[in-house]
Amino acid sequence: MPTILEKFINESFIVHMLECRGDGRKILNYAIENSSDKPCIYFIREGNQSVICSCSVPKNLISSTFSALLWINPVASLLEGRARTLFKDPELFYSVVSKRLDRLDDAMSLAEKFVRNNLKGR
Repeated sequence: MPTILEKFINESFIVHMLECRGDGRKILNYAIENSSDKPCIYFIREGNQSVICSCSVPKNLISSTFSALLWINPVASLLEGRARTLFKDPELFYSVVSKRLDRLDDAMSLAEKFVRNNLKGR
């Protein structure tokens, strides 16, 4: 995980596909907890059956146009996934589970476009 964070050290956000060896949910939770200083959205495949996507937005960046819930919504729609809140605060943390692995690249591109548009000028 430290190498991933180093890769994004000069970026204002993180959009990244994580490799999974073990429990994907634990890996995602660890990634989210260790990326708390900038908006992040991580994708992880669970075998060949599903993808989990989790995002986090720091409290100081929450606005009427940008939050974890607002960021995950277009991704969840594209992936036709089930969205759920993480840590009980949908403004800060949100997650989606989907079987649409065929749309993963498009979902990552959409997530990056959304965050770029919302962080512009901040």
